[in-house]
Amino acid sequence: MKNPRRILKVFVGLLLFSLLLQLAFNPFFQPYFQPSYWSTMSKFGEALRIVHVAYVDDDQAELDQLSDDAMVGMLQSLDKYSNYLPANEYDAYRKSSRMEFEGIGVEVQELKERITVVRVFEGGSAKESGILPGDWFQEVDGEPVSGLSLRDTVTRIKGVPGTTVKLSLQRPWPELETKDFEVARRSVRIPSVSNVQVLRESIGYVRISRFTDDTLKLLQQALEKLRTSGAEGLILDLRGNPGGLLDVSVDLASEFLDDNELVVSVRARNKKTGQTLYAKADGRVWPGPVVCLMDRNSASASEILAGALKAHGQGKVVGETSVGKGTVQTVYNMRDDAGMVLTTAKYYLPDGTTIAGTGVEPDVAIEVNEETFSQVRLSLLHRESMSAEQFETIFGFALMNDPQLDAAIEVLTEGTTPKSQASFGENGS
Repeated sequence: MKNPRRILKVFVGLLLFSLLLQLAFNPFFQPYFQPSYWSTMSKFGEALRIVHVAYVDDDQAELDQLSDDAMVGMLQSLDKYSNYLPANEYDAYRKSSRMEFEGIGVEVQELKERITVVRVFEGGSAKESGILPGDWFQEVDGEPVSGLSLRDTVTRIKGVPGTTVKLSLQRPWPELETKDFEVARRSVRIPSVSNVQVLRESIGYVRISRFTDDTLKLLQQALEKLRTSGAEGLILDLRGNPGGLLDVSVDLASEFLDDNELVVSVRARNKKTGQTLYAKADGRVWPGPVVCLMDRNSASASEILAGALKAHGQGKVVGETSVGKGTVQTVYNMRDDAGMVLTTAKYYLPDGTTIAGTGVEPDVAIEVNEETFSQVRLSLLHRESMSAEQFETIFGFALMNDPQLDAAIEVLTEGTTPKSQASFGENGS
């Protein structure tokens, strides 16, 4: 009879050998088998130890903080999109990517030296309390906001969910009056699809502010609403859209491209991890022409959507050349609830070009500076709900036309691309 111990040793040895073999061929574990990895770790550990015990200010030489700062420096040295996020920043990053924020549910801007509510979100406590767009902040918890920056004012309004904040606001319409509120702070999910409306000439308009896990559902609802309202053409406003989830950009493209048409290719350092993504075979295709509005702040997933529609001849692009963020960021969960955002691949459009560093070029170039665009956006947001007199009284400037939107409407109504290109600078138009 064979020795059971010897059999067990052989079995364990084979098991360990198999595990080591698997690790050796796994790219994430291969550095463990490289001498340079261990010499680098030794060098870093030596520097960390010396700084920790010898730096002049001991409160700046805590090991946890030093290691966090070192990882931030390492990631940020690679490119502007890679980063290391300690626990508190990582939690905020994840909430932001879901369009989830903690506060009272308002968007504010500084207009004419006043901190002004420009938008009140559904589901927020501000909406329930009766705060309206156009209200001016005077005090937060009894402290005047005059002299404070926009950032400092927002910081005071935000706080721990479940607490309350006392607000004193001025309402300029229909007559100037002061109103006091005590508003609960809580988590608010801001919709990524908004301002759904039918413009003149039976043209539908939808603003997409980010690509999140609920964007497809919200866009499908918006498209159905526009169809039943008689919209034939469609304007997708992607201005200022920083992107979001890659899969969602493919889902959205599937609403406008024929089934199984190429949307985007993803090429990574390891060719085996690359992807070729196609429009879903769901039979859902918007029947009319499409124009995508883009600007210098449209990035990533929004560039994929607009670039795919343009490459297949399914949509025109109006506005400005986009950011050119043609890279994929993968998010890794790290120890101590921290996170790492690392660039791991590049996007390639259906025509084989990459948007990295170049962006999506518009078919009709209409440049608008930041101040003008801010005023245009407010005009578009409130044109249907406020009179011209009310709008100017509240926001301090007259309702403005949107030159980029007007060009998009011209493309859809005329069926051709306008030849003229314009720039709207200091004075607007």
